[in-house]
Amino acid sequence: MTTRRTRADWRQLLSRQARSGLSVSAFARREGLRPQSLHWWRWKLRETNAPLPSSTGSVSPGFVQLDLRHPTSDGDAGAFEIAMPGDVVIRVPRGFDTRELKAILETVRASC
Repeated sequence: MTTRRTRADWRQLLSRQARSGLSVSAFARREGLRPQSLHWWRWKLRETNAPLPSSTGSVSPGFVQLDLRHPTSDGDAGAFEIAMPGDVVIRVPRGFDTRELKAILETVRASC
């Protein structure tokens, strides 16, 4: 018999997958799920702006404050920081890889 899961169930599963450090395929195999289901629900929940649950139970805002300060040295020119809920600060250097930053932000957002 197939188990029917709610949106909240899928948010919890996606949050657990993000914290597990496992690939989607490995996590799905461990949980007896199809990887395609996890990918689809991640897309669906983002499409509807349904945030993943946080460990504190609060909802992350859709926007965060970006404070662009003057660099302290020439080596910091072009670098910036992103302050996220839970006192998380991500320092982004000049010439960063946008794919890496996106992956980091998704991981932090899923675990906050």
